[in-house]
Amino acid sequence: MNQITVNVNKPEEIIVPDDDIDVPNTGIFSVENQNNNTVVSSTNINGVAIALLIIVPVLIAVAALRYKMKKEETNPKSNKRMISVVSSIILILTTIAVFGYLKSNDQHYSARAEGETSDTLSITTNDVAINIELENDPVYAMSTSTVTVNSATEAGYVLSAYVENANLVSEESTDQITSLTTSEATKLSDNTWGVALASPTDQNSEVFFGLPTDASTPMVLKQTDEATAAGDAMTLYYATYVTPELDYGTYTGAVINYIAVANPTSLYMQDIANWKDDLEEDTPVEAKDRRDGKTYLVSKTKDGKIWMMQNLDLDLNANTTYTNEDTDLGYNTTTGEYETASWQPSSGTATDAEGWTVSNFAPASYDPGDWYWNGNESDWYDWDDYYDTCTLNPETSKLNCDDSVDPFPTYVGSTGIPQYHLGNYYNWSAAVAANDGSVYTTSGEIANDSICPTGWRLPGVDEFFDLWAEYGFTSSAISGENKLWTEPLYFVISGGFNTVMDYVGSDGSFWSSEVRDETQSWGVDYAVDGWFSDVYGRRNYGHSVRCVAR
Repeated sequence: MNQITVNVNKPEEIIVPDDDIDVPNTGIFSVENQNNNTVVSSTNINGVAIALLIIVPVLIAVAALRYKMKKEETNPKSNKRMISVVSSIILILTTIAVFGYLKSNDQHYSARAEGETSDTLSITTNDVAINIELENDPVYAMSTSTVTVNSATEAGYVLSAYVENANLVSEESTDQITSLTTSEATKLSDNTWGVALASPTDQNSEVFFGLPTDASTPMVLKQTDEATAAGDAMTLYYATYVTPELDYGTYTGAVINYIAVANPTSLYMQDIANWKDDLEEDTPVEAKDRRDGKTYLVSKTKDGKIWMMQNLDLDLNANTTYTNEDTDLGYNTTTGEYETASWQPSSGTATDAEGWTVSNFAPASYDPGDWYWNGNESDWYDWDDYYDTCTLNPETSKLNCDDSVDPFPTYVGSTGIPQYHLGNYYNWSAAVAANDGSVYTTSGEIANDSICPTGWRLPGVDEFFDLWAEYGFTSSAISGENKLWTEPLYFVISGGFNTVMDYVGSDGSFWSSEVRDETQSWGVDYAVDGWFSDVYGRRNYGHSVRCVAR
C-alpha cells in the first residue's frame, strides 16, 4: 500500500529540503530511503526552537546555582541533592524536546509503504508526496510511484489496486482534494487528483482515472500472461490540479492498496507425483504434456487411481528422441524410479491413410485430425464405401486411398466436450514404445515401457475392468442410464484403425500392456449395444490409448 500527501504552500512557505537532496525545479520531489519508502524530506524549525527555549534557560539556571553554592559554601550534601534534582529535570525536558522535534519534523512524511502479498507475490512500493507552491493561478503537479512485484512468476500475474478514503482532506481546514471517480480515462478538473498509467503532459491530458473504493472490485493496472522475473515493476503517475481558492496546508487520507495475483501455473502430466495427492475423486483437472503442449483432463477415480479422461493424442516424430524425462521409459518396478532410457521411433505418426505402415512389429500411428464424437450413438459411419476407395501397395505396405471420400461426415471440429476427442490410433508396438515388438513373446508378459508421459503407464486388462466395476459396469458397458462413454469416465466410442477407420461411433477399443503370445497382445473392447470384453489381436491394429498414473 502507499499513501498520498499533498502539501499546498504559500510561495514563501514552501518546504525547504535538506542540502543533500536534489530537488527538481518543478517543486515536486521525493527521495527513496533504504526502507523503500518515498518521503518528502524537510527541515522543521519548530522542534528545534522548542528544545532551545527549554534547555538554554535551564542550563543558565544550573550554572547560576553552582556559582551561588560555591560562593556561599552551603551544605555539600544539600548541594548534591539539588544538582541531582535539577539534572533529572534537564534530562526529562531534553527527552521531551527531542521527541517533540522528531515528531514535529515528521509531519510531512507519508506512512511507510508495505507490500501486500497474494498467491506468494510480494509487492514493494513507495508513498507519494507532492509539494505545491500556490499563489494566484491554478497549479498542476505530479509525482510517481513505482510498484515492484518481488516474486518471479511462471505464467505472469495480475496487478490491481483500490483506494481507501479516496479524498485528500486538509489537516487544517475542511477543504478537500477530491479523487476522480471514473474508471474511464479523463482529464483532471479543479481540486481533484487522479492516477495515470502513462506520463501525462498536464491536467488536460485525458489519461487520468480514479481508483475504486471497493476492495472486492479493484482496478486492473497490469496483466501479463508470460513468465516474469523477480523485480518486475511499473510506474504510476499520481497528479493533482488545485486552484487558489484551496486552503493552504497538508492534505492526506488516501491509502492505495495494491494486489498482485499470480496466474495459475499449468499442471504437467510429467509432474504427476507432485500434485496427485491434491486431486479429488471424480473432479477432473487439466494437465499439459510437455512433449507437445497438448492438454488432457485427468481425474482421481473410485478405484483409487488417477486416469486420463481423454484418449492420448501424441504425434510421434521419427526425428525426435524421447527420454525417461518426458516419456514412460526405463521405469524400475523394484526401486519405483526411472532409469536413463530413450527411444527414437522408426516411423512417425501418419496424417492420412496412405501414411499407415502395415506391420505387426514396427511402430505405426495415425492422426485422423481434431475430430470429436458427436454424441449420437446411432449416427456412426458405414465405412464400406471408404474401403472401396483404398488399395494396398504390396511394395510399400501402405494404403493408396481416394482423398475425395470424407471419412468423417458425421463428426465435428469441436463439441465443447474435450473428452470426446478421438485422439490418435496406435498399433501395439507404438503403444509400448518399441521399434521391434517381436521381442515380446511370453504369455502374460507386461511391457514395461509405453508412450504415456513420464509418471504414467499403459494399464493392464484387469485395471480397465476394475475401474469400470467401481462405477457399476460389471457385465455391460451400460448400467442403467450410465454409459462408459459418458460422464464421468468418458471412454469415447472412437472405434479403431486397420488400414482404414472402422467402428467409430459403434465400438471403443484400447490397448493394454499385456502380451498374449509371439504375435498378439491384449486389449479391451466395448460397444454401444452394451457388451464389453477383453480382446486379443495382431499387433498391427490401431487402437486408442488411455494412460493411468504410476
